[in-house]
Amino acid sequence: MGYYINPKNETKEEFLKREAEILAIKPPSVEAIPATKAIVCLVSNGAFTTAGIIYDDGELEESQRPNGRPKIWFLIDRQKLYAVSDIKPEYFQGYVSAAPDKPVEEEVSEEPDRQTGGR
Repeated sequence: MGYYINPKNETKEEFLKREAEILAIKPPSVEAIPATKAIVCLVSNGAFTTAGIIYDDGELEESQRPNGRPKIWFLIDRQKLYAVSDIKPEYFQGYVSAAPDKPVEEEVSEEPDRQTGGR
């Protein structure tokens, strides 16, 4: 991950608890979330935590790799990230939602689609 949340006057956990919502499932892709939102992955590294901003599907895939560290995914308004990180609006270019007004609701099935043969 390349961009992280680092609030000045509170912990990452306090900031995310106040400003974001926990995602009940792992997001299937950045396109599955509203266009004005972003995904943040809070990772416990033992003595400290990191809160990485997911700005494309490559970052999402990397954040979902099993590595033995507990992870929590959050959904947050993009605008709230600019004051607590180095990320810029243009870094989200190409991060266009297919469902601008719909929150993540469904978990992606691991079974192939019977009508399309999994395509």
